[in-house]
Amino acid sequence: MKNSWVTKVGLLAGIFLFLLAGPAGAQDIKIGVIQPLSGPMALLGKYSLEGSEVARLEVNSKGGVLGKKVEFIIVDAPDAKAAAAMAEKLCTVDKVKIIMGTYSSSLSYTATNVADKYGVVYWELGAISDDITARGFKYVFRTCPAASTYSYSALKCMSEYLAPKMGKKPDQVKLGLVFEDSLFGTTQAKYGYEAAKKYGMIVVANIPYNAKSTDLTPVILRLKAAKPDFLLYPGYFTDQVLFVRQSKELGFDYKIALTTGGSGLKDFGKALGDDVEGVGLVGFTSMDVNPKFAKGVKEFAALHIKLLGREADGPYPLMNYMGTKVLFQAIQKGGAVEPEAVRKGALSIDIPPEGTETGGGVKFDPKTGQNLRAITPVAQWQNQQMPTVWPEKAAIAKMIFPLPTWAERKKK
Repeated sequence: MKNSWVTKVGLLAGIFLFLLAGPAGAQDIKIGVIQPLSGPMALLGKYSLEGSEVARLEVNSKGGVLGKKVEFIIVDAPDAKAAAAMAEKLCTVDKVKIIMGTYSSSLSYTATNVADKYGVVYWELGAISDDITARGFKYVFRTCPAASTYSYSALKCMSEYLAPKMGKKPDQVKLGLVFEDSLFGTTQAKYGYEAAKKYGMIVVANIPYNAKSTDLTPVILRLKAAKPDFLLYPGYFTDQVLFVRQSKELGFDYKIALTTGGSGLKDFGKALGDDVEGVGLVGFTSMDVNPKFAKGVKEFAALHIKLLGREADGPYPLMNYMGTKVLFQAIQKGGAVEPEAVRKGALSIDIPPEGTETGGGVKFDPKTGQNLRAITPVAQWQNQQMPTVWPEKAAIAKMIFPLPTWAERKKK
């Protein structure tokens, strides 16, 4: 099964490269795009690219940016080494002034190093590690939330919303941190631990693992012994599917698990079937959100089908669509694609909260380039859908809490 979807992703990536990466016209605006379109992150890279492509097709249908058509030069970066090499190519061979990407924090971290060396704008849409923007690179901007925002939002939800539902104060609740050990997972775990201390929650487990692991039994047995009430769990697709399956096999119960990463994909629900029920996702805004909170989300859903012939899968296309549109706005406001002009345009953007398709706003920190108004709602798997469940003004469903034990589920 794994090989089949990897093959499909490879074929679809090839189609994207064929259709989009041809030589741009002399008057076109060329933007480099780095995404993992092969390897273990290919599915999420493809979905991220789809959101950007919808934004590109939409803006070109309206006359482009600065009166010019936008063309993407798309490159594949399955790992950090490839990301650095592809960034080098885009800067020196293709001579682009703007690169965007990248889904993975490890890829973005190395690629932004290269872009900074050449004074090229790097517009991050989906990689969340705080370290990417913490270095203060002049031309790095990020439209999506940082990992610290994820962790603090998750702990805020647990301590202020869920703990009272148990009739407990935060310092009476036990938290388990379990995370894949790349830059993505370790950053979130670091801030999760920090946030837990802020809210007074007891951390009873802090366990890293490799995302390529084929057996998470030792990890789950350690967690089972620690008996956490809540889990904060950043990971990728395959490892998170494995974690849920083996948690069931080993009888590891918890009242809620707030995950980040691959658990937001429709394929995650298909892989787990009924066992996906109740898995929470803190992070990018779900497509199933109150449209009064996330203005334009329904319009994006329809546009994705119209332009690409398929429904958007998970939150990644939506976040990348929003971020790509903001890039186009920065270019338009700056009046040119030169890095200094784009920076000036970006720093002039002021979109209030609840002013974008994701429900957040846009205002960049001039020191870091981080979007200070990016948000991280909580969605939850319910009946093979992922409705938003927190905060309440964004919610369209009630949170399932506490989760039934595996034994209780078996009896139903």
